[in-house]
Amino acid sequence: MNAQVRKTHKSSTGARRLVALLALASLLAVAVAARVGLAAGLKDVGWRIKIHEAAIVSGERVRLAEIASPVGRVDQAAWNEIGARELWQAPPQPLKPMLINKPKLKEALAQYLGEDAELCILPSALAIQQGGAVVLQDELVRHVVNSLTPRIAALGGEAEFKDAQAPQYVFLSDPANTLDVEIGPNGLKPGRVSFRIREIGLDGRVIHRVAASVQLDLWKTVPAAARPLNSNEELKVQDITFVRKNLAYLREEAWDGKGGPWRIKRPVGANEPIYTANIEGMPLIKRGDKVSLIFKGKHVHLHVQAEAMADGGYDASIPVRNLQTKVQVFARIVDAKTVQVF
Repeated sequence: MNAQVRKTHKSSTGARRLVALLALASLLAVAVAARVGLAAGLKDVGWRIKIHEAAIVSGERVRLAEIASPVGRVDQAAWNEIGARELWQAPPQPLKPMLINKPKLKEALAQYLGEDAELCILPSALAIQQGGAVVLQDELVRHVVNSLTPRIAALGGEAEFKDAQAPQYVFLSDPANTLDVEIGPNGLKPGRVSFRIREIGLDGRVIHRVAASVQLDLWKTVPAAARPLNSNEELKVQDITFVRKNLAYLREEAWDGKGGPWRIKRPVGANEPIYTANIEGMPLIKRGDKVSLIFKGKHVHLHVQAEAMADGGYDASIPVRNLQTKVQVFARIVDAKTVQVF
């Protein structure tokens, strides 16, 4: 009976040891899967190593965590282990960026990371700088939009920035330096806006500049033709309607609807925006109008009827024809009924 009990006890103890061994093996398998040192394990846990396009490094050798970050379901302990790995030698000169193209980068990572290099997501190139700071493209674009937004308030309408063309990164010579935006010679107006991003030192000096641009869409309600309008027609209130347009895609400057009286200088189709170039001020005198022609000399003062041979506004000089002598002279417009030869 005792032998039987001892045999059963021994069997039970062996089973428990087997279970413990299996549990330990399972834990080791999980640890191996989570550990970055094994490529197959990383694939199982679903995260990768993204190499940045630009990075700041310190020390004599580049560390992986300085040029990369994990993406996906990250095992932080595993990343801390691999991120601390030292790679190649850092740039020997401070503030002198070093560019590594994709093939060279892939080769270097394979040398220092072994199989783990297969888990890296590579950029087209990696730029590293010893010291200073780096501003990546997304942050550059946010800075540009934040800088330009207050400046478009004077334009009115609904503004939207899109399709920013900016460098992938900008290295700063000092983390305390700042960036500002310098608008190009065409100023800030709807359409493609060119500008330069400047690095400004603590003493106010411009350290360097990089070119960039952004598309500024500006939606506004502008005057349009309520019907087809022909040249030389007087522009009346009933001839005007309003349409909402993106000024960035208008071929010319839209009329602001102010001033007048106006007349049509170039034909405008129905519902088409009225451009500033489409209109001109209504002339005081029009071609064919009968006017009083005055000539004042030292001893002679003539006042005769004449015919205007051209349109003109106040103080403009136009040709007129004396209706009596049929002689044509140039006279300056005094008012809507009078011209004078000086």
